[in-house]
Amino acid sequence: MADIDEWLNSASRIIRKASSETDIAEIQRRIAAEPTQEVLVARHDVWRAVLCAAVAALVAYAAMDRVATSLVVRTGPTWVATPSAASPFGLLIGE
Repeated sequence: MADIDEWLNSASRIIRKASSETDIAEIQRRIAAEPTQEVLVARHDVWRAVLCAAVAALVAYAAMDRVATSLVVRTGPTWVATPSAASPFGLLIGE
């Protein structure tokens, strides 16, 4: 028990000495410089809104691209045997 009591007394002296040397004003100044909870929540909300907008833009772009592709590109029969009208062979066949 003597060793434990001595250790506790030594720890108590060290803690009192360390706490007497602290600069409370410096600690309070550093705490005041930290952002408040409202600022942290606002930053989180802004990042979430930006992320949601980016995902919505990607989904909208993919959907519009799919719709535009299906409307513009219409597949039709391809006639391999008949040359196009701009081809000189088309003029020969037409006569």
